[in-house]
Amino acid sequence: MKDAPACRRVALPVCEPQSIAEMAPKPDALATFYIRQRDTLDFIIDLADWLSANGPATLSSATWAVAVDSPSTPVIEDDVYASYATAVVISPAVNAKVGDAYWLDVTLNITATQITNPGDLALPVRKLVRRINVVVVAG
Repeated sequence: MKDAPACRRVALPVCEPQSIAEMAPKPDALATFYIRQRDTLDFIIDLADWLSANGPATLSSATWAVAVDSPSTPVIEDDVYASYATAVVISPAVNAKVGDAYWLDVTLNITATQITNPGDLALPVRKLVRRINVVVVAG
């Protein structure tokens, strides 16, 4: 990623929401970030706690996209994948107005886990979709 202020970090909750998020038409937002017009947002979803509590599971891939139903469309400048976290740098579209909102979805592909030690969980391959909300403010 390009030089920027320190990343904002969001941890994926260890517990799943009551609703089945993978099947929900609109995933619950993990966080809402506020950016100024013409600024960029650099943030990371930290999956370490979720992965260790679920298996231990492993992240096999992660991709960012603007949600199909997003009210506005930002520019995704950088998309970084790691086995424990995923990061993205976005900037508002050139014509961003105060109050514009963006919904960014990250699709996380989790590998299957097998029982190797007593107390381990066996999990099938999973695909999680989580959302970040971004709102443009004056400045």
